[in-house]
Amino acid sequence: MVPTIYLASQSPRRRDLFFKCGIPVEVVPNELAIESLDITVSIRDGVKKLARQKAEVSRHRYNGLVIGADTVVVLNDKVFGKPADSADAYAMISSLQGRWHTVISAAAIIDTANSRSFVRSATARVKVRSMTNRERLEYVRHSDIYDKAGAYGIQDVGHNIVDEYEGAYDTILGLPLNGVLGILKNYGIVKKKIDLGL
Repeated sequence: MVPTIYLASQSPRRRDLFFKCGIPVEVVPNELAIESLDITVSIRDGVKKLARQKAEVSRHRYNGLVIGADTVVVLNDKVFGKPADSADAYAMISSLQGRWHTVISAAAIIDTANSRSFVRSATARVKVRSMTNRERLEYVRHSDIYDKAGAYGIQDVGHNIVDEYEGAYDTILGLPLNGVLGILKNYGIVKKKIDLGL
């Protein structure tokens, strides 16, 4: 029997990635009260640990596969999470514009039937285009950025904020999709190669 997938994330981008893959998921709340990134070992390990914590805190409520995920933007070892307010978002965009930075996404999957867990992560590089002060203000004012690491979205139509990128598009959206699909394939959920054309 194919297990139910519970996505403990309110990100519509992650949900849509599963939808485009033809994989049904049940979106459930991320119940982690305080999201604290532990980077004592490395930023990537910290993101993986936080993704696991998000899955772990929800696992006892569901029977199936619980998925937690997290994404951060990193510029010169400085971590950018979700902006707290418009001033924070403006500061982030101002720091990132015209420069290459790294995006790290991680996902943790816990099988509640046997407590097995899997964690996958991926990185990509992104260059945000140079913008005038007015363009930055307009972007912050008119974009849905408060649930996005680094205060921007590669998929934001009409703003074209990303100049270029290296790596997987889905990693920048917030999910190491290839790694996740590899795990789901072992459960018989993914039965053929998936090409999203991203």
